[in-house]
Amino acid sequence: MIVCCTASGLPSKSREHCGVCNPDDLSARVSHESIYAAIYAHPKGALREGMIAALRQEKPARGRVRRTAASRGGLRIPEGSDIKQRPEEIALRLLPGHWEGDLIKGAFNRSAVGTRVERKTRFVVLCRMDDCSANAALASFSRQVKKLPAFLRESLTYDRGSEMARHVELANRLNIDIWFADPYSPWQRGSNENTKGLLRQYLPKGVDLSDVSQTVLNDIASGSTAGRERPWDGRHQNKRSAKKSNAFNNALHLILEPEKSPNIGKDAKLRADSSGNRNVNSEMPDVDPSPTSVGDAF
Repeated sequence: MIVCCTASGLPSKSREHCGVCNPDDLSARVSHESIYAAIYAHPKGALREGMIAALRQEKPARGRVRRTAASRGGLRIPEGSDIKQRPEEIALRLLPGHWEGDLIKGAFNRSAVGTRVERKTRFVVLCRMDDCSANAALASFSRQVKKLPAFLRESLTYDRGSEMARHVELANRLNIDIWFADPYSPWQRGSNENTKGLLRQYLPKGVDLSDVSQTVLNDIASGSTAGRERPWDGRHQNKRSAKKSNAFNNALHLILEPEKSPNIGKDAKLRADSSGNRNVNSEMPDVDPSPTSVGDAF
């Protein structure tokens, strides 16, 4: 079990692996919470540090800091834009065009990359930003999201961060409805939060993200869309739906960056150079794009 967890970096994947390898042996199965308990509660010293380092997010402690309702604040939003008023069909993920958004912040919160995740297809769009201000968010979000077809710009669910202070102008520019989640409620934007965790493999904490070009971000987004975990078991996923979803995502990548294939190489990850500074290697493999259109995905 420890070997499986070390290889995958995710206890939930280790749990699934045990079920697949031993389908008839109930004693060989264990919940992911038990694996977390075995990692955080029992080991000491170097063994504990090594096991935590094998996890994807390498958190030193399990769980999150809890805040009371009295301490919650954030951006003041206009009446009628609260997530409680959001139409039910958005929550049901019936049609594409409804997005979740947030920021991935760099060193000392001085740089950031905007993230957009489509709720139905989990298609990822990354936006390069000059800084973390509302002006930078308005410019970068408008620039990248405008490249998408109008029928894929229906709504955006965001948190109450200060970078959305100009949300009225953003909504007018993109002709999109913007809904705001409750303060300190990341589960209301679960697709985006999960994607941010995966993107940290390429955009780790403590890095100046202002040095990352939009071309590299497009490649990272392509790889994240193609290789991310789905919220359902892939063995039971309808093959026709999977084929349509892949065609849809490939077509959107060609719209966002038509001169490149929707592919990401291993060299796209941020890595440390000889001086100890982390940088981006933007060399990507050349792959011929498949002739897929948005209309073919439906």
